[in-house]
Amino acid sequence: MTDDQTPNAAQQKTSHRDLDSSLKTTKPQTWVAVTAIAVALVVALTWSVVATIPMKSTATGVLNNMRYGYSLTAPAAGFVQLTGIENGIKEKQQVGTVTSESGDSVPLMSLGAGEVVSLFVMQNQYVELGDAIASISFQPALNEPIELITFVGESDMDFFPVGGVVQLSAVDTASGARIHATGTIQGETELPATDTTMLNVSAQSQSLTDDWMTASDGYPFAIFIASDDWPTGDSGFVPRGGQIVNIERVYTSVRPISRLFGKG
Repeated sequence: MTDDQTPNAAQQKTSHRDLDSSLKTTKPQTWVAVTAIAVALVVALTWSVVATIPMKSTATGVLNNMRYGYSLTAPAAGFVQLTGIENGIKEKQQVGTVTSESGDSVPLMSLGAGEVVSLFVMQNQYVELGDAIASISFQPALNEPIELITFVGESDMDFFPVGGVVQLSAVDTASGARIHATGTIQGETELPATDTTMLNVSAQSQSLTDDWMTASDGYPFAIFIASDDWPTGDSGFVPRGGQIVNIERVYTSVRPISRLFGKG
């Protein structure tokens, strides 16, 4: 072997040092990290193919105040004086008077027992015959399904088909008690609702009416729901007309990988 074919001792030492350096660079901790990443990728890929994601549609509803409430209206034109309405009212109770400009007073009588949920006048305010003075709500009969209503846009109606099951949740503002229940969709309207209808079913809640109108792009279709498992007593509370309820329906489920590629 010639001199130029035989590595000298210095070259051999340099080569060994390079090899040692290379081996030392890839530490055991690095291999552990690489293995962990690989396992995580396999798990994520498997999950994306095997698992399912529920697809949900949500809405805000109320206990239909046209079913569980009424509007207290002025029996005559004049100035309103209200009395004894703070702690609930009884059936056919006098809750005030309406006094005309000539001094004649007409008693203001309740139609049924309940609570005032919305008050539309102030003391001594002048009203015309038939003007709304207050919205009164009452409790539904507990031996019957509770009737609720919500409004959605036409494009969302497919997510709330007649016969479909929805999940309900609500909070009692007085006690803070929270309930969870189920409901079944009973029907839907063929024409959009008006502001007046939405105000009437929501106990004259302008904010909720505005929300329904916005969410439906100005074309709110009514969805009617009935619930027969609303918890009461220590495990819940008894609702009244106008009670706000969150509504959720799972209408399908998709694979995560399908959602990733826009197929869900």
